[in-house]
Amino acid sequence: MELTSIRYLLFVLAFLAAYYLLQKTNAQRYLIAAANCILICLMTRKTILLVIVILVVFVFAAGLLLEKAVRDKKRILSGVLLYGSLCFVVGFLCYFKFFRFTYELLQQTLALKGIGLAEWIMPIGISYYTLTLCAYLLDISHKKHEAEHDFISFFAFVTFFPSIIEGPINLYRKLMPQIKERHAIRPDNLSEGFVRMLWGYFKKVVIADRIGVLVIEPENLNSFEEICAFVEKKLP
Repeated sequence: MELTSIRYLLFVLAFLAAYYLLQKTNAQRYLIAAANCILICLMTRKTILLVIVILVVFVFAAGLLLEKAVRDKKRILSGVLLYGSLCFVVGFLCYFKFFRFTYELLQQTLALKGIGLAEWIMPIGISYYTLTLCAYLLDISHKKHEAEHDFISFFAFVTFFPSIIEGPINLYRKLMPQIKERHAIRPDNLSEGFVRMLWGYFKKVVIADRIGVLVIEPENLNSFEEICAFVEKKLP
């Protein structure tokens, strides 16, 4: 599901309608978490959601333990917790980012012998939320904020669906207060948000996608004339 697709826009509109219906309750953050799960399931397999939940649970628990170790001034324990957790998260990222090529090679080799392997599935937005989790743990270690004690709010923050597809990398101290805050519907907010969405779509569709056609293999660029011909062919 692309950010510019009709399905995604309908999903956002349905989410906003439900979100503002809950404006007098404390359930808005729970709706964000539910929307995150729904979007992940719509864009990939349900097993990927389980993988993401396992990672989030691990960092949530590590954050609580790290906070306690830092508060009690146990430097050795806090160091072990911090670097151990970072190694786990970075290892998780490297496994899915770089083992994929080895897996595909193994898949092709076994296919010649009549042995089939399941298709490799990359967790959606893996780079964004793994780096978000690394920043979260480092900020706890540096006493920039305390660990989050509400798992649903933490899950909503890590998997925040507007940024899980194409970023950016969110900081806990900036995004979490907004997730926990009650938001009531206001005409000025809606108009400002609509204008920002249009500007964002303009930069994505008109600028970024048009420049993207120039990102091609170097061996295809033998002369300036070939570049011009390629661009003329790709641009509408």
